Amino acid sequence: MNTADPKMAALSAYATAYAQYELANGVAPPADDPVLGDAALMAALASATKTGTLSPEALGWAKDTLGIGTAVGTIDQMRDALAAAAPVTEEPVAETPTTETPVTETPATETPTGETADGTETTDPATTVETTPTETSETTEATDGVDATETAATSGETTSP
Repeated sequence: MNTADPKMAALSAYATAYAQYELANGVAPPADDPVLGDAALMAALASATKTGTLSPEALGWAKDTLGIGTAVGTIDQMRDALAAAAPVTEEPVAETPTTETPVTETPATETPTGETADGTETTDPATTVETTPTETSETTEATDGVDATETAATSGETTSP
């Protein structure tokens, strides 16, 4: 309902709330609902009249015009407009987990190429070993602590005794 008349504010609020209820629940609110039932509609309509009273005929006409019950009316149009204006939410696409384990190449940590004194072969450091990452839930973080004696020993500064 598009009106700037303050007398119609209660009726407009009622119609909007009724349309939102229908949109959210898929059904009309019960007639004895304290906020959206017949008594609430009568109060909203009475606030728009000069006398503050409402006849049963006027209530029936208002229900038909608004679309309360089996009639199609203004509230149905409002509900359709609200549904059209509602943002469409797309379901997020679930990623399927991969079953392959990635292979990481790391340099070997063996002795240099050649033969040892007893005649056995040694490993070439350029040779890589295929490893798979291990699954751990712990993470380690680097610490920023520096030992004061290391700093003094490696410092280029000289201290006087």
